[in-house]
Amino acid sequence: MCVNGLFSCADHWDNCKHVIEQKVGREDVMVHASCVNEFQYTFHGIDCCGHRLASEICDIVEKHDSLEEISVIGHSMGGLISRYALGLLYDSESGTLVSGRLKPMHFIAVASPHCGVTAGKSTIQLPLTTWAGSFLQPILSVIGSLVARNFLHASGKQLFGNDRKKGGGPTVLTQLVLDQANMASPPHSHAKHLKKHVKDHSRLSPSQSLLCYSALSKFRTRTSYANTHADVWVTWENASIRESSQLPHLEPELVAKATGVVHEDFWAGNARLETKAADGVGISEMDQFINFGNDLPKNR
Repeated sequence: MCVNGLFSCADHWDNCKHVIEQKVGREDVMVHASCVNEFQYTFHGIDCCGHRLASEICDIVEKHDSLEEISVIGHSMGGLISRYALGLLYDSESGTLVSGRLKPMHFIAVASPHCGVTAGKSTIQLPLTTWAGSFLQPILSVIGSLVARNFLHASGKQLFGNDRKKGGGPTVLTQLVLDQANMASPPHSHAKHLKKHVKDHSRLSPSQSLLCYSALSKFRTRTSYANTHADVWVTWENASIRESSQLPHLEPELVAKATGVVHEDFWAGNARLETKAADGVGISEMDQFINFGNDLPKNR
């Protein structure tokens, strides 16, 4: 399953689909590019897009009885949408997806903003705003948040972490690193956006749980690809879910001449932070993201 990012479409996966089919063989694998979250539909929010993707996967499974395994490739925000959809489809009793129908195999995220984004100074700062000095950074941060909210709508609010409910509760980005009960029902505000593609919500998470962490942990492999430079949307740290101090040293000559993967390492996992939030109450949201990145074994 190939999942596109913000304001993208299924056609953008054509070359990738062709390569996969050549390498693996058409008779052994079905390569499907998701078509339920394209262009302006990607503005409806990670959660709304996740519900549509989960429903699309259910439709495919119903039409193809021979399918036994699933691998997912998500580009940019598509990586976040995929993680949300997998959390909806995960069956905790069998450790599979779609009520025992699909065994999780390989999850790949390509340049995905796993920790969200900000226009202010931080490891998840939008690279295109790094030109601004310390005086302009706070201003850009406010402007960036307003632009995202008004032009990218729900997706912009969620990517900037501005979707926290008045009564409390985690943001969508935080939900992606947790297992939560009674969280699978789509918000009422998404009803009109979901009506076209989601025919039967009962197929999604019968237990009404959103088990994003457990779903991802059951994949045989997890790989995060990140651009070391020249990416104007997602930093190297963000896409590989780690702090700046964890980045490997790369020779500038190697990076300058490279046209593909310049460094690969396997992270064994199980290394969690003990850092507390500034108020001393609990761990901060950013540290939750880093803990999530440190906890699960993966290639990056």
